Order: sequence, then C-alpha cells, then structure tokens
Amino acid sequence: MTSEHKEALRHAALRFLAVRQRASFSIGQAYVIMKSIRAVHFPFTEDDLADAFTFLVGMKLVSTFRDGLGITAYFQATSEGVLSRERHDQEIGLEED
Repeated sequence: MTSEHKEALRHAALRFLAVRQRASFSIGQAYVIMKSIRAVHFPFTEDDLADAFTFLVGMKLVSTFRDGLGITAYFQATSEGVLSRERHDQEIGLEED
C-alpha cells in the first residue's frame, strides 16, 4: 500500500468512526462496513485497517478497549477525533448534513 493510500485510509477510518461517534467497532465490523460503503476507492485489507486504527490510537484520535468477556478489541472516535474530523471536513467543504 502506498503512503498516499495509507493516509487516505487513516482519514477514511477516522471519518467512519467520527460520524458514528456513539458506537464502537471491531476491526472486522469496520472492515465489512467500510468496504460495503466504499469508504475508499482502492483495495485494502483488515490488516491495513488495523494499522490505520493503531496509528489513530497513537494520535489519541481513537480509543480502544476490549470486551471484558473476550479478546476482541473495539475502536471508537475520541472527542479529539470527532473535532479533528469536523474541522477537516469543514476545511475541504465536506460537511455532514
């Protein structure tokens, strides 16, 4: 995956989580939904998405937690992530209705 694709996937992953800020998703759930809505226009794998989420967690734009009864990691946009996404969308003229 090119650096440009990695960056685009990180933006798409953050946008996916930020517009669904009350929910949290596993990598598998996010992957299936993002593929079905064509969040990006290039192929990506669950591993690529996991890398994007890990990057976003490191930037404190996304938080992660594990289900107390299992090992599945869930990801959710933080307040900082939602604000960052809203500002980015406003800057490029793409705002949610």
